[in-house]
Amino acid sequence: MKNIHNNWLPRKALLITLGAIAAALLLLTPKASAYGFDWDISSFDTDITVRTDGSLLVKETIVADYSRESHHGIYRTIPIVYGDATYHTMKLRYNVVSVKDEFGSDWWYETTREGDYVKIKAGDPDVYQNSPTTFVLTYEIQRAISFQFDDHDEIYWNATGDEWDVPILAATATIHFPSEIAADELRATCFTGGYGSTEKACEFAVQGSTASFEATRPLREYEGLTIVGGFPKGIVQKPAFVQQVLWFLTDNWPYFLPLFVFALLYYLWYTRGRDPQSNRDTVMPHYKPPKDISPSEAGTIIDEKVDMHDLSATIIDMAVRGYLKIIETKKKKLFGEDFDYTFEKLKEF
Repeated sequence: MKNIHNNWLPRKALLITLGAIAAALLLLTPKASAYGFDWDISSFDTDITVRTDGSLLVKETIVADYSRESHHGIYRTIPIVYGDATYHTMKLRYNVVSVKDEFGSDWWYETTREGDYVKIKAGDPDVYQNSPTTFVLTYEIQRAISFQFDDHDEIYWNATGDEWDVPILAATATIHFPSEIAADELRATCFTGGYGSTEKACEFAVQGSTASFEATRPLREYEGLTIVGGFPKGIVQKPAFVQQVLWFLTDNWPYFLPLFVFALLYYLWYTRGRDPQSNRDTVMPHYKPPKDISPSEAGTIIDEKVDMHDLSATIIDMAVRGYLKIIETKKKKLFGEDFDYTFEKLKEF
């Protein structure tokens, strides 16, 4: 028994030591490893400036942690197509101003359109980044402000987007309005989670002409921070009616294809398909008999039998050709007058 107890002590010490090492490794492991990702977005800060013309200037500061896995850069996916309250398609107008690092140096980037999204690819195609890397994206957006409400205008904006396939450990957003708004005049709220989520794991505060938002938990992959700011009417100018009509027509052009086809067909008919104009009130038909065929032959060919009107037409045709002469005499009463017709042979066939 004494030997067994003495052997157990070294084993116990070894197990304790291994447990302490494992605990230390777990504490040293980055947060993203707990999610099973080799890189993450350490912070995502969105700064929005509302202009009086209704456009937005958006500045996003994204810190991507590549210390565990090297990457060339990031893909920022921004939804630009959505439906309004009347279920018509609305498309945001965007313009990428710049993509820089934290020191103001330019990153290489390119912009592509993929369905209902615009994708910004930024980084260095020739160099792998293997440390926390900052990307500052600046772009302009039109039509992001809703003017559909009677008592206020509103910004409804997904500040981070929900297309990231890695977690966002910290997310904040700020809206700068063009003039100071009283705290009781500003309607603000925020949402977190995936597309359509109503979770509110976030906080917001209003101070002067600024509304600030912050997620209170890390965002998992394909989750985002959505911010809402409602403000009094008259602070931001509503787009002109002509501009709204042009946007509507360009966003919903398939609806107008039938009108375009109708207009094209009408033009073709009007220029090429109409009957020629005539100065006469009555259109006189002009007939030309088939060459070298008598009326009786033509009538027989049409209905495959000889009728009395075929013979009558043959007699008239013979008179026209000069083989017969039709003489009118007053002998037999017809339509109130006495008429008779005799035929005089003029020449041989």
